[in-house]
Amino acid sequence: MEYQVLVAGGGTAGMAASLELARMGYQVLLIEKKEELGGQALHLACVATDQCQKCGACLPLQLKNEVINQPGLTVRTGHEVREITVQGEQQGDHEAGPGRGRRQYTVQVQSAGSNSDKEESEFSLTAYQVEAVIIATGFKVFPAELRGEFGYGRYAGVVSSLDLEQVWLKHSTLSAVYGQLQRVAFIQCVGSRDRRAGNPYCSKVCCSYALRMAQRMKWEFPEIEINLFYMNFQEQQRLLPPEMVLQATPPGIKRIRSIPARVYQYPGQKVVLDWELPASGKQQSNEYDLVVLSVGITAGDFNHRVSQQLGLNLDAGGFLETISPEDRSGREWMPGVFSAGTCRGPADLPTTLKQGKQVANQVNNYLKFNLRKV
Repeated sequence: MEYQVLVAGGGTAGMAASLELARMGYQVLLIEKKEELGGQALHLACVATDQCQKCGACLPLQLKNEVINQPGLTVRTGHEVREITVQGEQQGDHEAGPGRGRRQYTVQVQSAGSNSDKEESEFSLTAYQVEAVIIATGFKVFPAELRGEFGYGRYAGVVSSLDLEQVWLKHSTLSAVYGQLQRVAFIQCVGSRDRRAGNPYCSKVCCSYALRMAQRMKWEFPEIEINLFYMNFQEQQRLLPPEMVLQATPPGIKRIRSIPARVYQYPGQKVVLDWELPASGKQQSNEYDLVVLSVGITAGDFNHRVSQQLGLNLDAGGFLETISPEDRSGREWMPGVFSAGTCRGPADLPTTLKQGKQVANQVNNYLKFNLRKV
């Protein structure tokens, strides 16, 4: 067997897990669909002001350099996992019981440029036999244009949070594209906590993410006025009560607990937001140079495919519910299949990095001791 572990997904979690396992002495194959390692984090810019804001954007770049130079770790970019099948079961030394022993998996890998809708010949796929599989295929960004009332794609003054990231990555400053900004609005929960969009969950990272961006704007444009529209505010993945939200607001950034009902822009004019204050019912309106939509995290397409192939559970949002050996809930565990990162649900970069390292230790325990802990 050429490789012992195959990792599907070369984002932060996949790279962290692969690196840890290779350092433990395992032969690891890392498969990444895109031509470059890094996943969605490649689109994130550093938002440091005169000091680090701990955004984590530098973490994937550091991991990438280590992964490329790590012995025992083979990287295949521009490829994707098409199918995972169970080949057999080997009982361990500790009589784990039916369905709970050590298994082997055949993983079919295909060039990401292939037309997956056409019948795949035996020559278009490469099969790898491995003892463990880590799913770390990440997430998709919610398409902001699906919230038509916000005018994304129709109004020049309405952008997504990722659009801002791209400007910072390319130009280092927003003024290069947007000029001298005087008033900016952020609208939170675009595609999150939205049952109409099929995403009833909170994306967890958007609040602190938007706040860092707002602070970076304030650093670039000291006189700027920033309004941040929200439903409930999460800080460091902890839901804050309204009174604490106000106490935690940095100077020059005003948080408004309301989501605008209407966004519009006439040619050559600024963007107008209409909203209602929930406490009083009073209608409000204001003009902005720029409106930023904080788009949420949604489940990746691979989750549904692997769920059908291996019988893995998905939660209400379509994220994987793969159970680890350490799980004590009594639910059945798929031996040899692990997951890490945002394929399991929304998480920030430091949490994703931590999950990748944790799952590497779980795989090591599984391969080394062949135990199912109960």
